Amino acid sequence: MFRKGDFIWNVAGVASPMLVGLIAVPVLIKNIGVERLGLLSMAWVLVGYLGVLDLGLGRALTRFVSRPLEGGVSTKMREQLINLTTFFLCALGVLWSVFFILFSEYYVNSFFNLAETAASDVGIGFKILGLAAPFMLFSTARMAILEGNHNFTLANKIKIPLGVLTFLFPVLVSFYSRSIIVLFSSLLIVRICFSCVLAFFVPLKFLDFEVKLKDYCNEFLVMLKFGAWLSISNIIGPVLSYFDRFYIGSVISVAAVTYYTVPSDVLVRMTALPVSVMAVFFPLFSAAIARKDSTENVGIGFVGIVFSKIWLPCCFLALALGEDFLRVWVGVEMTVNVLPLWKIIVVGVFANGMAHLPLTILQSAGRSDISAKIHLFELLPYLVFLYLLTAKFGLNGVAFAWITRAILDSIFLSVAAMKCVELFKDCLRLQIILIFFGVLLLSFMALFDVEWARYVFGSIAAIFLIAGLRQLLVYKK
Repeated sequence: MFRKGDFIWNVAGVASPMLVGLIAVPVLIKNIGVERLGLLSMAWVLVGYLGVLDLGLGRALTRFVSRPLEGGVSTKMREQLINLTTFFLCALGVLWSVFFILFSEYYVNSFFNLAETAASDVGIGFKILGLAAPFMLFSTARMAILEGNHNFTLANKIKIPLGVLTFLFPVLVSFYSRSIIVLFSSLLIVRICFSCVLAFFVPLKFLDFEVKLKDYCNEFLVMLKFGAWLSISNIIGPVLSYFDRFYIGSVISVAAVTYYTVPSDVLVRMTALPVSVMAVFFPLFSAAIARKDSTENVGIGFVGIVFSKIWLPCCFLALALGEDFLRVWVGVEMTVNVLPLWKIIVVGVFANGMAHLPLTILQSAGRSDISAKIHLFELLPYLVFLYLLTAKFGLNGVAFAWITRAILDSIFLSVAAMKCVELFKDCLRLQIILIFFGVLLLSFMALFDVEWARYVFGSIAAIFLIAGLRQLLVYKK
């Protein structure tokens, strides 16, 4: 059953860290400098990326928990499958830790433009971050249980402090040390504490060996099959989204990473809105597809309001007020360097946010293979495009390559979901129209930037946003 409270808690869960991050970046620039902030931004990406190295089992577990019991699966067997999956993910996390410890120093020395002493510290720092993998995958499993049971209130009461401390703890440390090793260690400490809190609220039970392991195999293999394709998306998706900043660090400079991530991080974090919505609706869509329910019964009207009357106006406001915001946030000097990137990235962020609806529908229907195949298809052209545009246009070329992929990705996913999941065909047709409409309007506004027009468009967007928020408040399924 859809509850607006779940959506509100989810928005708070992703908006709180974003707000703290806005405050943290200027402080960190002052305390540790542009180059170290570039490295720290890559560490934030890596820590977030560790959670998706779960072979797709986190999402598969959420889907498994949310669906009605079927195929002879008893309540006891479901509980034991959840525990088995958690143990499996912890063991997988240990393997990933070993991988990062063995190869992180080689990666840093081979691909980063750093002095020898700095490269040594960064290599040690990435090894320390690798130790977070078991804790991240344990957390992934326990959060999947909370979300599968629609317990988004507790999930976000735990996630909000984690997200805040991920930014706040390095800021506090930066007043006492500029060492990359110390800064990276602070992120590991936060992740360990997060796992301990989850272990307290969602305790792990030992496997009941009275039930034979072979009895679990069929269901676990179904989850693993679903997760196998999803893991391809989980690995390639972040590569498509975040490889650009690592590429900048290797072919331009580590300092240039900061100029790119300042606008990119803020704007990409705006996708917290569609991510929050889809996190609530993923278990609802899974159950509805299993029951062959109607879209009205899972609150699809709420989703439509969010994307058309909240998300699109938010992107317009980001474009209209970007220059004023950057001047206040990072100063006039940095604004001159990052404003062109901001205008480009806004367009891609809009398309990236729109992609979350068809992606969630495909995964809810158990068709994670389709999204994985689309991401595989996109990978090589994107890397070639990134190489060519970066060589020609520098940082602006990196941004153009990213938004091109984001736009095509949202269209491909929407078309695929419309063809594969009949239940959501009508809303996906409207989704594709909205993608084209939004991309064209935002591109026009970014290219023909006139001050008075920015404020006019911004005012119109604000009116639509207020109207959309009012509709959400009075929305009834």
